[in-house]
Amino acid sequence: MIRIIAFFDLKKSKDPQDFLDWVKTRQTPVFAKMIPEIRDFRVFLTIDKDGDTGLPRMVQIFDYEGTPEDWRQTLEEMRKTDDRKMSKIVKEWLEYCIDESTRIIYLDDLN
Repeated sequence: MIRIIAFFDLKKSKDPQDFLDWVKTRQTPVFAKMIPEIRDFRVFLTIDKDGDTGLPRMVQIFDYEGTPEDWRQTLEEMRKTDDRKMSKIVKEWLEYCIDESTRIIYLDDLN
């Protein structure tokens, strides 16, 4: 199992609390049903930083049963799917987020 940390910015017109509500009511239930490899899906808002990290303000952290390449493939499939529920989630996510701001870090627990 790996941990994935995804950083991204919201569009200026979007409120972080509205996005969090959307994640809880829309994104998380669809992910739970359609991507069972995801565990412990959480969302954070960066409130402060030391130094110039250059990372976007929103953070999603979750565990994933697979490899970084598996997750990349899952992301690609999500964007190309004919499944109505998943394609709607992708469309809604793109309405909230600045897609090109997304940065992903993949972690492996060494303990």
